[in-house]
Amino acid sequence: MGLGRCSPLPVTAILQRRDEGNASVFDLRVLDGRRFTVRHQSDLDRWELVGVRAASPRQRPVARPHPIAPLLLALLAALCRKALVIARRALTRRSNVPADVPSGGAPA
Repeated sequence: MGLGRCSPLPVTAILQRRDEGNASVFDLRVLDGRRFTVRHQSDLDRWELVGVRAASPRQRPVARPHPIAPLLLALLAALCRKALVIARRALTRRSNVPADVPSGGAPA
């Protein structure tokens, strides 16, 4: 394709439209992913190419959790529950000690 020639490019999306006085500016995406900015001057019925940008790089896939993560989470929850049970038992034993018995044990 030589200079001054054009070939039709299928527009897949109009990304943005804004007014600039007597002109409208459009940001477009075409079939191959490139982005074009074009200006349409309505009073002259003239289109102007303002800018061209390369196709956006493909987005990286979202990191998925490791398959063992749910198992580790369940194990952590079970350990926390067990720690709470042990702490409650220790508090219950302390509260059941009669007030006249010293905390150091029975008198000699």
